[in-house]
Amino acid sequence: MPGSKEAINEVQDHLSHALFDAQVFQTAGSQVSEAVELLPLLNELCKEFRSLANHQNTSLTLKAALQSTCHVKGVRSDIHVALSNLVDNAIKYSRPGTEVRIGVKILTDLYAAVEIVNVGQAFPLKEWDTVVASEGQTRFHNGCSRVRTGLGLLQAKQLLEKNDAFIEIETKPMDGPATTDSASLTVVRATLPKYEAIR
Repeated sequence: MPGSKEAINEVQDHLSHALFDAQVFQTAGSQVSEAVELLPLLNELCKEFRSLANHQNTSLTLKAALQSTCHVKGVRSDIHVALSNLVDNAIKYSRPGTEVRIGVKILTDLYAAVEIVNVGQAFPLKEWDTVVASEGQTRFHNGCSRVRTGLGLLQAKQLLEKNDAFIEIETKPMDGPATTDSASLTVVRATLPKYEAIR
């Protein structure tokens, strides 16, 4: 029943709001910028989201074979919550039987990036500015059973920008022109300042 699906999506959106508020409240007292080692943090995220990935019939893989330890600069709790939103978003909108990959790239001497890649419902890039302007309240009705709100990405964007970091999104159809039910490869990239570069 379409109405039931929309009601479930609304409840999930409200729960997402509440979870985010709770996470921010719990970490409000520890707003100290520090050197954050990426690999242990990403391993934590994989453990936290393994159950959700299994439930969604999606595999979650960490591909971060760093040659050396990589530290970024920021409030660890902010970065943790932001990346949690991105991983949660990628898993929820992945096609069953596909893989969500988390990886790390050293971009320059100044920046490192965490990339989260999934195959599934495409994020409508043309409407990203609308999501930001409306604080995540825009609904994307693109023919799929689940409606994307952009909420998780918006929350991640806000937290990362507090730490001089930013988000980039790339999406492309897997098989020919995009349609309402075609699979797309989406890469969400969180670029963070390296700690070594700004000490």
